[in-house]
Amino acid sequence: MKLFKKTDLIIIIAVLLAAALISVPRLLGSDRLTAEIYVNGELERTVELSEVEKEYTFSLSTEPEVEITVGRNEIFFSKADCKDKLCINSGRLTAGGQTAACLPAKVVVSVRSDRDKNDVMTY
Repeated sequence: MKLFKKTDLIIIIAVLLAAALISVPRLLGSDRLTAEIYVNGELERTVELSEVEKEYTFSLSTEPEVEITVGRNEIFFSKADCKDKLCINSGRLTAGGQTAACLPAKVVVSVRSDRDKNDVMTY
């Protein structure tokens, strides 16, 4: 008794090849990530996340004080003196289009990608 027929194997192979073709460009392409840090709506600093060699942390002189940590292809709020700590709970930003904000300090961190072609992102 055969488990698969010839047409079943052809369909399975076709699906696996299609999945591989969809995944290969994403795995091979170099995605340049840039983080933009805004304070009070003005661009304070730009960081090329793809070029970061060693993780480092810097503070922003805002009220309440905020600390941001930058690593290779990631950025996140590591410390905040605000009450709710929602910015810290937003986690690590690692892909283009992701944004985190500390509203009491009026700080927004946004990650851009050279492959970021989204007009609208919905959560």
